Amino acid sequence: MSSRVHLKKHDQNGISMSPTAGTLSGIVSFLFGGALKNNSRHAGFMIAELFKAHGVEFVFCLSGGHISPILVGSKSAGIKVIDVRHEVNAVFAADAVARVTGVPGVAIVTAGPGVTNTITAIKNAEMAESPLVLIGGSSPIMLKGQGALQDINQREVIEPIVKKCWSITTVRDILPSLREAFQVAQSGTPGPVFVELPIDILYSYLFIASNTGLVVQKSKEQITEQDLPNIIIPSDYEDGSDSGNNNNNNNKVSSNSTNSKKSRNSNAAKMAYLESLWSGAPVYLTKDKNDTSSGGVFNDIANSASGGGGAASLSGMVTEKVLQMYMRWLFVDGQEKVDITPLPITIPISPPEDVETTAGFIMKSSRPLLIMGSQSMACVSKIDEMVRSIESMGIPCFLGGRSRGALGRNNPLHIRQNRSAALKQSDCVILVGAYADFRLNYGSSLPSKANIVSINRDNAKLHLNSNMIWTPSLLSEGDPCTFLIELAASIQTNGKFEEWRKFLKENDMVKIKENHKHGEQPVFARWMDASNKNGGNKSPVKKVEMINPIKLLEVVDSSLPENTILIADGGDFVGTAAKVLSPTKPLGWLDPGPYV
Repeated sequence: MSSRVHLKKHDQNGISMSPTAGTLSGIVSFLFGGALKNNSRHAGFMIAELFKAHGVEFVFCLSGGHISPILVGSKSAGIKVIDVRHEVNAVFAADAVARVTGVPGVAIVTAGPGVTNTITAIKNAEMAESPLVLIGGSSPIMLKGQGALQDINQREVIEPIVKKCWSITTVRDILPSLREAFQVAQSGTPGPVFVELPIDILYSYLFIASNTGLVVQKSKEQITEQDLPNIIIPSDYEDGSDSGNNNNNNNKVSSNSTNSKKSRNSNAAKMAYLESLWSGAPVYLTKDKNDTSSGGVFNDIANSASGGGGAASLSGMVTEKVLQMYMRWLFVDGQEKVDITPLPITIPISPPEDVETTAGFIMKSSRPLLIMGSQSMACVSKIDEMVRSIESMGIPCFLGGRSRGALGRNNPLHIRQNRSAALKQSDCVILVGAYADFRLNYGSSLPSKANIVSINRDNAKLHLNSNMIWTPSLLSEGDPCTFLIELAASIQTNGKFEEWRKFLKENDMVKIKENHKHGEQPVFARWMDASNKNGGNKSPVKKVEMINPIKLLEVVDSSLPENTILIADGGDFVGTAAKVLSPTKPLGWLDPGPYV
């Protein structure tokens, strides 16, 4: 028996347990980083650039103020923003995209109830092994624990059901943390991750500075001639980048001239800047020294902590310094260019000796079976090669979960019915991403005298109920899809299992015909007819003919276009649908998995 040491779920592949991102690097940047820039460009634009670099084409959300910059940035980058009516559906939709494309799905939800509303879908994604990045807004860092809107300990709620959490506290940590989040979601056993982004690192420096009272915000129409000397021309406007605040490139102030600093501070430059803005656009101004207003809730809290007092008092100066340090912590080095290309993904690969041992079991057998599970489809780019490998070995297959449809509609190796009977007769069973949960009767459906090989990325699922209810011959921790490809390359079966395949296929067709007969039978519902009461006696039973579900599914099956993706709910109905419907293509079947 072969298996390797399994790292705990939250530190699989050597990843440490969910730290707050970048504390040490944050201190270094705070002390030794560059000067703060008067930037009006929010973090949503750079987050969208990272999404694009990772192949993200859709983001799903229920929009809210905590996360608006990400949605604005995504739309600006050409990413389709799909707004749903409940956060749980944002995650379900992201899950579906991840399964079909192999690219991690992205769901973006607002703070507090926005995050907690995703719990069912996140747990489902975890159990279905779907790579998914959940981004949640949160209250401002300075206001955490101060009774801010929707302020809860979100990590405490969601950390037990995701692979890893990040709580970001600085702009400079957003991109490195998201980059790692995409890597972790896809590495090892795929699954969901959670990234918490406080509102004060998503919005621009100037916007947050205006909320701390360090600068003043007015609309374009409120600007007077007296305000002109105090107008701040954003640094991103000065640098000639698209700040989202203007559409007139001719009016941008050059920073390349030797006299650029002087020209930027001129009234003419500031008038040109104002003219480039749209109606109602925000304009930021340096705060007048005689202005004693608090300027915002952040200022009030910092002022209270420093002992109160006016702007001219010692405590007022302390307050301003506290806020300046707070802003430096959030924003210093935040707009520096960093690498956003995808990090390498770690996929566990079974050792060659496991493939060799399995090849020996197959060549000695006469009645082998492949039991395919959802995890066999995790490497989307390799599915076609995996199918060719199965066909070259000629081993009959039972397909479960999202592996349904992997062999197309009429592949002779696909056996759909009588799995329990086939397992009892098999002398070699290979669990390809399937595992011994309730769908295999916890392992009791597996034959006791056959060689049983299980391949799975997840060590816990690999060992589930083993040596209690079923006895494995080989447990191999690795990617099932890669294992099958390597296995097929190592053996030549030359039609060795054709008689066994024909036998199973004949029984398969008998069962399909029986199901069809059941579909032709009338189905009746019975209930008490409340409209026909007879004094104090019970109402007579009313019998009404209903739709036969098997017949309905047969009609649907006969009408499926070739590009169909079937989505089946859980429970008894999905069990019936799986026996009647034939998905037309690989990844043409989506069901919730073992949770819902």
